[in-house]
Amino acid sequence: MEMFASMAMPEVFFTLLLVLVILGVALYVVIRLVGQRMADGNDRPSGSASRRDGEEH
Repeated sequence: MEMFASMAMPEVFFTLLLVLVILGVALYVVIRLVGQRMADGNDRPSGSASRRDGEEH
C-alpha cells in the first residue's frame, strides 16, 4: 500500500481520466459499428452501398 500512498493525486486523476477517455472512445466505436450494421441490414439488404455512409451524412 506504500506505493499508492506515494503517488501524487494529479497522477491518479490523469490515469483515471485517460482510462475513461479510452473506454469512451472504444464504446463509441462499438456503438457506431453496431448501429451501422443494423442500419445496413434493415435499409440496404444488398450491402453494396454500405461503404458510402460517410458521404451521405
